[in-house]
Formats: sequence, C-alpha cells, structure tokens
Amino acid sequence: MSTAVKLSVSVLIVILLATGVYDYLKLHENNSCEMTWMYEYPDYRKIKIGKDVDQAFPMYGLYIYGEGSYAQKISKLRLDGIPVLFIPGNAGSYRQVRSLGSVSLRKSENIANRFQFNFFSIDFNEEFSGLYGEVLTDQTEYVAHCIKKILSLYKSSSSPPSSVVIVGHSMGGVIARALFAVKDFDASTVNTIITQATPHQSPVLPIEKSLQDFYNNVNYYWQEHAYTTLDHVTVVSSGGGYRDILVRNGLTSLKDIVRPDRHISTCTMSVPKAFVSTDHLCAVWCRQVVLVTTRSLFDIVDPKTKQITTDPDRRMAVFKHHYITNPGTPFTPELSREITLDANIPWEEKIDTFWQFEQPQVVSSKYLAIPLVEDDENSLLVMANLTYADWICVCTIAQGQNRCKTCTSLSDKVRLLPSTHPNKKILRTLMEDLGEKSSHVVILLKPVKHRVSITVELYNSMQRHLIFTLPGIYDTIISYPVAVMDASAMLHVNNQTVFYSLHLSGMDSPLKAYTALVNPRRCQKKEKEEEGNVLSLNIPWSNETVYTYSSYNKRSELDVKLQSGRPNEFDGGAVHLELYLNPSCSYQLKLKLSTVDTLGQIIRFYGVLFPAAFVAILFMALGYILSVKTGDESVKPQDIVWNSCKPYMVVPVVSVIRVVLSVENIEEITHTLGLPLDDSHSLTDKSIWSPFLSTILYFLAFGTTYFQCTLMYYFIATISKVFSKIFSWVPKSVLSLGVLIQVVLGVTAILISVMVCGTAGLFIIYFLLIIKVLRAYHLSQQSKEDKPQFNFLFMLLLLLLWMMILNFPSMLVWVKNLRYSQRLSIDPSRIPCTVTAITIFIFISININFKSTLNLVFGSIFYLSAIIIMLYGLESIYRIPFIIATMLTVLASYNLRQLISNKTDISIQ
Repeated sequence: MSTAVKLSVSVLIVILLATGVYDYLKLHENNSCEMTWMYEYPDYRKIKIGKDVDQAFPMYGLYIYGEGSYAQKISKLRLDGIPVLFIPGNAGSYRQVRSLGSVSLRKSENIANRFQFNFFSIDFNEEFSGLYGEVLTDQTEYVAHCIKKILSLYKSSSSPPSSVVIVGHSMGGVIARALFAVKDFDASTVNTIITQATPHQSPVLPIEKSLQDFYNNVNYYWQEHAYTTLDHVTVVSSGGGYRDILVRNGLTSLKDIVRPDRHISTCTMSVPKAFVSTDHLCAVWCRQVVLVTTRSLFDIVDPKTKQITTDPDRRMAVFKHHYITNPGTPFTPELSREITLDANIPWEEKIDTFWQFEQPQVVSSKYLAIPLVEDDENSLLVMANLTYADWICVCTIAQGQNRCKTCTSLSDKVRLLPSTHPNKKILRTLMEDLGEKSSHVVILLKPVKHRVSITVELYNSMQRHLIFTLPGIYDTIISYPVAVMDASAMLHVNNQTVFYSLHLSGMDSPLKAYTALVNPRRCQKKEKEEEGNVLSLNIPWSNETVYTYSSYNKRSELDVKLQSGRPNEFDGGAVHLELYLNPSCSYQLKLKLSTVDTLGQIIRFYGVLFPAAFVAILFMALGYILSVKTGDESVKPQDIVWNSCKPYMVVPVVSVIRVVLSVENIEEITHTLGLPLDDSHSLTDKSIWSPFLSTILYFLAFGTTYFQCTLMYYFIATISKVFSKIFSWVPKSVLSLGVLIQVVLGVTAILISVMVCGTAGLFIIYFLLIIKVLRAYHLSQQSKEDKPQFNFLFMLLLLLLWMMILNFPSMLVWVKNLRYSQRLSIDPSRIPCTVTAITIFIFISININFKSTLNLVFGSIFYLSAIIIMLYGLESIYRIPFIIATMLTVLASYNLRQLISNKTDISIQ
C-alpha cells in the first residue's frame, strides 16, 4: 500500500476522532442557566477549629458565609439557625457557596414562620481531589472535624441542631458519603446529603490506585450498612447532562450504592422548574437549580423544632416532589385528595374527543367535565397552563344525579413541561387507571387574570404508542451511508393530534445515536410564539428525560442518545420519544442516524480508555523493532506502526482470551491465583460494555498513532538538520562536555524522581531523550545500520510521553502543595517513574544490539504485554505505568548486563 493511501486513511481516522472530540466539547445545547444575583457584599469569615486540627491541616480552612447585616450578626459566631456545610470538589473554591447562601438568605426573609440557614464552606486549597486518592483521605478527615466544630457553635441556640446538612459539589459529594466510613465518626450528625455533578459510581479518571481504592471502600461501606448505620440518611444526586463534559450523567447515579428508598438520582435537564443542562461548574450557580435546592431545604425543615426533620420518609417525599414529580405547585405535606365541588358553579360537559378552551382571562368559576366513555378512546391527555393546585380531579356521578358533588384530585399525576410559556402542564393517563367506576374528569376553572389555554384529547393508546425496532450496530455499519441519508424511522401526524410516543426498541447502547426531526406542515392558523412543540426523550431505567422546545411552526430537533447504559437486568420497557404537538399543524417525524453524535458518544463514554490502546500499539511497534532482521533497517517509524500494529493482529486475540477467561472453571482458577478480572467486567457492570469496543478503540488509536508518527518523524528530521548545522560551528572541546552534562542531568532526574516527585524527574529525562533521538536520526541518515536504533528511541519517545501524561496528576498535586511541603509524601508515581527514568537513561547511554538472538523473545514479550494492557488496562489506567516500567526494566537489565560483561558491541555514547 502506498504511503499516500496510508496517510489518507490515518488522516480520515484523525478527522473522525477530532469530530468526536468537537461534538463532545462543543455540540450541545446553549447554556440556559440564569445567573443568581445578590444585593450585598459577600463575607467569608474563617473559623478556627482547634490548635491540633489547624496544625495537622494548615492548608485547609472552615468558613461561614454571610452578607450585609447578616454577616455582622453572625460575626461573633453565636448562631441560632440550621447549619448547612458546602464541600467543594476537584480544584473547587469555598467561595462557590455564595449562590446557595445568598438565595437562601433572601428566601428566609420572606417566610412567615421565620427561620434561616447558616452556610459553612470548606477551603481545600483547591486541591485536585479527583486525581489523587490520598488527598481525599485527608479532606474527609478534616470535614469530620469541621462537623463537630459547626455543631459546637449552637450551644446557646434556642433550638440547637443535632445534624448538619451537606451540599457537595463534584468530589465533595464523594467526601460527604466517605465521612460515615471514618473511624469514630458520629453518623447521627449528618442525615441529609445533596450532591451536584458528583461521580458516585467510580472515578472519572481511574488514573491512580489509591483513588480507586478510596471509591471501593466508600461504596462497599454504603452497601453493607444501608439498613443499619445509614438507615436515617437521605441522599440526592443530580448530574448536569450533556453540558457537563467532566462527569457524564451515568457516573452520578447512586444505583446499587444507596438503598432505593433513601436516594434520588436524576439529571438537571429533567428536574421540574429547572429543565437545563449544566456544565460542571455551572451546577453551583445556575439559578434554576439553586432555586430547586433551596426550596427543598426549606421544605425539609420541621416547623416545630425549626431544624431538619428527623423523618427520612418526609425528606424523601420533599426531594421526590422537587426533583422528580413537581406539578408546578408548592410541596404540601398532607395532600388533600378529596375536593368538594360547589353546586352553584356551572357544570359544562365536553363530549368531543378533541377540544380547546382559550380565554385572555377567566372571570368566573366553571367546571369543565370530560365524560369517560367506554369506547375506542382509552387514554386521556389534558394540557393546561393553570397555576393553582388541584385544578383537575376525577369523580363518579351518583345514580339519579347530573353532576358530581365531590371529586378526587389528580395533582399527583400532573407533570410540568418546559416551554417559553411558564406553567405548561400535562395530565396523561389511561382511563382504566382512574378507576372502574369513575365517570368524569373535571377541570376546575377559577377566576384568573392571565391568559388560560387548555387542550384536551381522548385517543386510542394503541394508535399513539408505536414501537420501532432500531437496527443493530452491525446492521448500521453494513448499511452505511444509506442509514445516514435515509430516515431510520418516519411518521406522519395529522392535525388535531396533541401527543405521540415512539418506543425505540434496541436503543440500549451508548454507541447508538440518532437525531429526531419534527417538521410542521399545513399549519391552519396563527398562534403565539409560546404555543410550540415539546419533544422529550425518556430513559426508563433512570430519572433522565431530555427536552427540547420549538416555537410555533418551527422545526423541532432532538438528539436521541443515552447518558447511561441500559442495565443488563432491566426489564422495564424501551427508551421512548414523546411528542407534544400543537394541534393546528400536521407533522412529519424523521429519525436519522447521527454519525457526529455517535463519535461524540465514543469520546464521552470511552475517551478515558484510549491510553491503553495507544500504549498497546507502541508496545507492538517496539516488539517489531526488536525482532527486525537485516533488510528492514530502512523502514520509517510510521511504517513500523502500519506493518506491525494492524488491528487484526491484536483485537481477535484479546477477544478470544477474554472469552476463555470468562469460562467458569478458568475464572475460578485465575481468582485463586489472585489475578484480577479483566476490565470488561467492570464496564459491563456499568452497562457500557460492547463487543465492538476493543475494535473501535484500537482502530482509532492505530490511525492516530500512524499520523502522529508521520508528523513527529518529519519534525525531528527538520530539527535534526538545523541542529547539525548549528553544532558544526561549535568547537569539539565544548561538545565533549555533552557526556558529562548528560550524566549530571540524568542522575539529577533520577534523584528528583526518588526524593521529590516521580513525574518531575521524567521531564528532565524526556528532554535528554529528545536530544538523543535527534542525534540518532542524524546518524541513521549516514548509515542504515543505525536506523533500528533511531526507530527504537523514537518509539521510546512516544511511550515516555504517555508515561508522563498518565502520571501528571501526581505532579499537579506536588506543585499545588509546594508551599506546605517540598516533597510529595505518598507519591503513586514514584516507583514506576523512577524505574522508567533509570531505564530510559540506560537506553540514552548505550546502543542496543539488534543482532542478539534474544531480541526475538523480547519482541514476543512486548506483543504479550500489548494484549495484557488491552485486557487489564482499559479502565484500570493506573496499571499501565507499572506495565511500562516492568517491560523497560527487563529489556534494559539484559542489555546493561551484556554491556558490563563485554559480550556485545554496545558502546557508551
């Protein structure tokens, strides 16, 4: 295959990967969050916890938030309120409590039975808690001390609190749950946890072993103590949806971690009265979300004690109302189901299967009664913008009567819909669910001064709930690009139709992505802008519903893709696309495959798995170079990648081994030997594993590596020629100092890795390796026998780059804490980075003997290591640096031993 064809293929793969990254980062809805406003200057007053704690954690601090006169009131820390502790996340600031604290303060000034919340916040020095597990351990211990201190500030309160509400953002939510696993922590001091964009299931980047261990310990504790120590704790978790590019929504779920009746997991896109996607930082200041959180906090207060209620069922009812089922009305603890109908108010029956009621205002009360006739129409939909509670009910007319005297409220069945017009609500139900003896559904109209719009439709559910089976991934690939050009599904909707539901059977993989297009046709009259259409995508195995709104007579478009994989054990129905339409128009629905969204889904769900594929390819290339025979010395690095790293050389072997390891008897043997399960098991547990995954990852990494090698090869060639001309003017006496400088820098790098930070030393070694590669290229142009040496060092250069990337978080933590400690006490990168620094320095100092008969064995070992990485390093990224260090050590030890014993012609440079 010609070089031009190879390069074209690699460029195409890079474009596909770049398109996926662009879709992931940019192609999502605009930020619809409103800013929270404050009218007085914020004040953050630091609180001393105690001499011992302050000395043990000099980089941390506890603050209480205030503003204006309230800040002066609490300045002496004589508190008489309800304590709330905000825990920031990865690189988060204690000042992020401002929005929640300010909105809560304003609300407390407007309530009749006055009480207020005192908001505390923790300064974690903006540490990278999402990248380094040891930081989480320290932060959790510090928070435990803070809670004791906070409760001690209320000794003189008229109603002292016994618990602290915790609001955790990002990793702050993980710390909130980790508190209960701290030795001697009083679990009764926390009964309510609200988390925002918190990755509860697993780390976003499992790049470090202690981080993974921290998660395992915390989640195991919550699973084991769900019905004992943690019986009183309620937890709310909300993800940010597509705009959160740091924590995907599936990771924020508390499923299988917290008991079902003590937690709510949802997404801000589907939270009533919010309906917005929030990016990772926006979650703490988005006005719509902050208002939902604030209302929840006020509603879980016991009016008698003016503290958080100790009844977990009451708290769960509040959270369910605000985060899941809010029909647009305030939370009512004792919801009155029975409504007495006034006999003096007119009773008007509506017998049509479709009708609308519109008035600029309602002057007098009226009852609009909908008969529940047993006919083909077995479903009812009511859409209205009424703002008061209990506006719809169901009743039974007694024999001999012509109207109902009482009715039962249906408010618990009403749901809010997002739109530009506020308080748009729907009631959609089967008539059989209203009770066999029910005769009428009644809409209770009261005098209001705003425009009232009501639409009612009775329909046959079999005609409106359509099932469409989506093609499988294999079928889609075979039919491509026809699957993109033609609609996967098409539906024509006549006018006077308000609702349609398309159940998407087979929508069970994150790799499937479509675009739903709804085009209006033949609109019969002019409507106001707010009278448009709402499309929603409901994911039945989680509280995730994605909405989009379009104005009247405008096209609607909705991305049909998953935010979390379908659990294997789930049997509760398919993903369904719901259409709430303006009946003045007819419509055409098209469902098209979206290649761009599919690529974005690959990055969103599997981007963190790519390092394993890249490192496996470099291992394959190094194995090929070590096994190369005479006649292949002139091959360029990119050609080595193309010849030795093709997907069919690795992926089928990995798949076969994965199947063999899953055999019950063999799995028992590997477990007895202490071998871990391959990473496909953990990905399966998260419901995001696919048989095509290894192929996709390796194929994209293969093309990208070829492209990278091509660019770097020609860059090195250009730089090498420039350096050669420069060094030709430098005296030889100066050049002779190069060996000494190389040794000094190499030893310095190794010492830094051992004594300070493992990754820091690698940067110096990387600089030395670049110089060595430039020198090796210059020699390879003069003699073909030096070509293998250049190719080997070239691949080492790429491998070392990945080694630095995978261990870079440790260096970030070290730099962040330099003013408190010159040395990273527990450095997960120290061992692999130090070993790698030593081995790379050996390869810089010697020439490999490529004529050794054992090189063929080393080539096979590198090939085996590539397979091991694809099995055990896909998700468990922390294993990759140790595998790299081990392989380089084995190879360097062998060549160094030959050098010392003078059995080869390896020469010191």
